[in-house]
Amino acid sequence: ARVLQKAALDACVWAPLANSGYLVLTPLLEGRRPEEVASMVRARFVPVMRTELCTFFPYNLVSFSAVPPLLRPFSTGFVSMCFAVYISWITHRREAMTTREQQQAEATG
Repeated sequence: ARVLQKAALDACVWAPLANSGYLVLTPLLEGRRPEEVASMVRARFVPVMRTELCTFFPYNLVSFSAVPPLLRPFSTGFVSMCFAVYISWITHRREAMTTREQQQAEATG
């Protein structure tokens, strides 16, 4: 039960904050207009969170129950590095938004 609580806390509290921060702050710091950033966040937040949950929730269940505490920083660092590459790719896609992303952005805002 404790393992499930830790994984759920990560998924429900830390993940939305961290992913929102990255999706908003990175393009703003690169000079993108706030309106453009808002549109990107509306279109890309759900896919990023879906990938986050499919990656880190199962990883956390295994990590908190089977990986020794001394090894967790290394395994978490590796998984986090892979996710950082993914979220960087999502954030830096410069081509026009796909039709699906445009529809999602229009539906949410």
